[in-house]
Amino acid sequence: SQQPNPTVAIGLDLTTQTKQITIEHPYFDSKSDGQIYSVPVPLSTGASSEIRNAGSMLSKGHEVVLGLRPVVTNRFTWDLGVNFTSFDNRVKNLAEGVNRIVLSDPIVAEAGYDYPSIYGRSYLRDPISGKPVINNDPKSSTYGFPLTDNTLKVIGTTVPDFELNVINGFQYRRFSLTAQLDWRKGGVFWNHGMAEANWRGLSANTLDREKEVVLDGVQGHWKGTELIVEGANNIAVKKEYPYYSQLWTNYESQLSDASFVRLRELTFNYAIPVAATRKKWLKS
Repeated sequence: SQQPNPTVAIGLDLTTQTKQITIEHPYFDSKSDGQIYSVPVPLSTGASSEIRNAGSMLSKGHEVVLGLRPVVTNRFTWDLGVNFTSFDNRVKNLAEGVNRIVLSDPIVAEAGYDYPSIYGRSYLRDPISGKPVINNDPKSSTYGFPLTDNTLKVIGTTVPDFELNVINGFQYRRFSLTAQLDWRKGGVFWNHGMAEANWRGLSANTLDREKEVVLDGVQGHWKGTELIVEGANNIAVKKEYPYYSQLWTNYESQLSDASFVRLRELTFNYAIPVAATRKKWLKS
């Protein structure tokens, strides 16, 4: 079972005398011990993994809730609610001798990283500029394509930078209109469906496959175990089947931004007067 977890929570509540402005600001900082995971064990035991209490996680975050009533008259009222949330979940440690647990490939829990994280191969990057290295070996079948860094590592997290929800409510006499807008900023997700569609030439990304393009990056190649970088890329290639095929194992190329802005809810209501419900045509 999961162990009791120490938690520190601090809150600030402010309300004006007329209640036209309210502010709440909870802050939490907690440590969760005894997280339950499927932990890998030596195959000599006759099994590949076992379920056990095998992790410690640190969680902290802010939430700011703002309520406003900017306009109040006898006939019209405007209510505005804003909810801002930012949090961080980080794996402190796992079972003894275990640094990483695969939850569902490529989603992992890894000590020292956000939970959950995405794990896999990435673009090979120039150590100085940080730009992808484009293969400039003319004898290579992937000439003009990005090189892949075959070192498996954490390449992203699903945890957003923040989430913001805005609710506007308008009431005029018996009519009311409510709209909720959600904004999520940051975080990524593994978009394998996009990679599959690219590979098969079925996505919008492949509409320009007959057009020659110069990929952003620097030219380079391997000389034995030494990476040779030779300036800005100017090699023109077509993003056809071979291009997407060589990206198949590059999970960084399959990540998509999880940010979004959406209208989550829109409702329009009319409050029927009690007297109207007594009309004969409304009775069952």
